Amino acid sequence: MPRYLPKGMIKYIPEYWEIDKYFLNYTGTWRSWYEDGEERGVYNFKKGYWVGKSKEWYLDGRLHSIIDCNQLNKTTKFEQWYKNGNKSFIKIYRAGKYISKVHWNKDGSLNMKEYYDTKGNSQKRELFEKGKLVGTEVVE
Repeated sequence: MPRYLPKGMIKYIPEYWEIDKYFLNYTGTWRSWYEDGEERGVYNFKKGYWVGKSKEWYLDGRLHSIIDCNQLNKTTKFEQWYKNGNKSFIKIYRAGKYISKVHWNKDGSLNMKEYYDTKGNSQKRELFEKGKLVGTEVVE
């Protein structure tokens, strides 16, 4: 265990997608840090469920991701950025199923948009090159 952590702290800091299984029934704000002391993330839970905004940063301090969970309408918005600061994607879920996804290229140009029905099944995909619509795929 690194010397800078107090006894009793978790040796392994889970990635954002696996945090909730480590904090069953936990309520409060969980913070994590890189070995150099820079803050890595702030995560909010209520009875083991993500609530409100949780954020993660790259080691250099730039924003990596934001997860915003609204328990009233069971909607989650997940945004992530490339290390260069350009947005990578936005994914929106409702009750654990996709509603929409938008992806960008590292240069900041739009790459793809996806739309889903209420059951989380893909309905439409729009493809972009250099930010311009070049194709549409529809599920029939």
